[in-house]
Amino acid sequence: MKSGQCECTGSREESSAACSGHGALMCGQCECNEFYTGQRCQMDIDSVFSQSEDFCRAGPNAPVCSGRGQCVASSCECEPRANPQERYSGQFCECSNFDCPYNDDRICGGHGKCECGHCICDDDWTSEDCSCSLETASCMATNQQLCNGRGMCQCGNCKCEPPYAGPTCESCPTCQNTCQQHVECVECRVFGTGKKKDRCDQECSNLSVTMVETRDEMPKPRETLKFCQMISPDDSCVLYYTLSHTPSGGQATVVRTKECQRVSFRR
Repeated sequence: MKSGQCECTGSREESSAACSGHGALMCGQCECNEFYTGQRCQMDIDSVFSQSEDFCRAGPNAPVCSGRGQCVASSCECEPRANPQERYSGQFCECSNFDCPYNDDRICGGHGKCECGHCICDDDWTSEDCSCSLETASCMATNQQLCNGRGMCQCGNCKCEPPYAGPTCESCPTCQNTCQQHVECVECRVFGTGKKKDRCDQECSNLSVTMVETRDEMPKPRETLKFCQMISPDDSCVLYYTLSHTPSGGQATVVRTKECQRVSFRR
């Protein structure tokens, strides 16, 4: 033996307490039995593997990688999908870009993207499935008020306050002043006269007009149809018409000829 070198000649101690009973102590070092590791053979390999998987669980009892991947070196590797456009993601593969609400057979209604199971809607769209439009043009009444000031614009449609109805809440067949509200539009649409004659197309386009020759041809009054007899401010002649509501707006049936009182002069 060369000078300065030592050789261990001690005996081998099997199942040594110094090696946690899972290995032999030899020259102050543990030689661990199979399936054990550590300086003192204090850890079994299965336990080490289990602890590694714990880093791949979202919670104590959660499945490894959410059941969507494999735990590799204490990190999740998410499984690929058959559709290359679909994927799992997240620390525990807990997210996906395809598990979101559908509307009209399109994920997020075609107006957003799916992130971790939730729709992130495009600008001007909202709701869980991005099906609700924030656009308000379709709710604009002829007076340039949303829903005529008689309702709320929700998802591009007016939700009218009773008894108002119609696409922009401008129809009210049961209101006492319905005839007065529509007389100027009836007059300009049928006779080309009245206060609105120069802006009739802009303010009265939602009123559909049908003309009849006599009052006998007018529809019979009923709950959803109102009979009107109004005097024109222009010529003091009487207009006869009925008003009702349709999904596209108001419907008026008008007697083609005004009834004007004849004035005779005596000598």
